[in-house]
Formats: sequence, structure tokens, C-alpha cells
Amino acid sequence: MTIIVHHKKGFSMTSEKSLHTKTRELLIEKTSISGTHITSEEVRKGKTTLRKISKDTGINYEFLKSFKLKRRGNPSVDKVQALYEHLNNKPLKV
Repeated sequence: MTIIVHHKKGFSMTSEKSLHTKTRELLIEKTSISGTHITSEEVRKGKTTLRKISKDTGINYEFLKSFKLKRRGNPSVDKVQALYEHLNNKPLKV
């Protein structure tokens, strides 16, 4: 996995996919299809809802929905990093 992290002084490339892309992939992988309701099968697979992620992270539900559906063009690095760290259950190493 390649992660590109943008900093105030430029950017650092450490893998092949951007943080933005990897975070969206994780969000799709780890959330229910509906985003608000979850089936027992999805629970068994360890999935969650966008509403739960919103509650846990403080990131607006509408933002999460738009980001998952690729309707959000250029979200802030801070939001994407916070979401990435939440979905991975560990801090991003830069």
C-alpha cells in the first residue's frame, strides 16, 4: 500500500495509493451497504454503520456518506487522516 501524506512543507510518498483512496476503500469495506442500517450478516463480518463512525469520530454523517460515494471532491487531510485512523484502529505512521 502506498500512502501519500500532504504536509505544509510539501508531501511524502511512502506507498502506492493515496491516503484519500485507501481511506475510501476502507470505508466501503468496513461499512454496511445502506450506511445507516446493518444486517446480522454484516455484524458477523465486523461491519459498522456510517452513523456509528460519525458518532465515534465527530465527523459529520453527510460528509462520510458523500466521501464513500465519491461525491466529496477534496476533503481536508485532517478529516481523512482521522477517518483512516479510526477504521484501522491505530495512528497513521508518517
